[in-house]
Amino acid sequence: MNHVTPEVRKAIAELNAALASALDHEEFERLRNVFQADVHYAAPDGEFTDLDSLITSFHAKAGSRSIRYVPGSMLLEARNDHTVIAVSTWHTFTGEAGTGACLIADFLDLYLEQPDGDWLIAERVVQPAGQDPPPSVRGL
Repeated sequence: MNHVTPEVRKAIAELNAALASALDHEEFERLRNVFQADVHYAAPDGEFTDLDSLITSFHAKAGSRSIRYVPGSMLLEARNDHTVIAVSTWHTFTGEAGTGACLIADFLDLYLEQPDGDWLIAERVVQPAGQDPPPSVRGL
């Protein structure tokens, strides 16, 4: 495994915290600070190849349920100084307290450092526990 610096690890952890917060509070325009404009996002409920379509899909589901995203363990591997791949496990809690469900999925991610030094997600593949990944995985 290629080493990821503590600074990069921190930037990616903060990026995922910002993502979870944006989704939890249905502040989907904040996703523009998390994903690249040409993001590839594949999940059981859809596949998207641009950020505008992804944000529209989240708006379409907004208000339909109470939800909280909790990032779990994350393994990072540097492909080079500006590219990191990751596998993380996320727990998603839905519904009202005591009556909801906990969904567990692995997130397969491609992070790219931008010219300004910020990191963004270029690709995310959501693989629910016990399911095979979609066949369309691009950069992972």
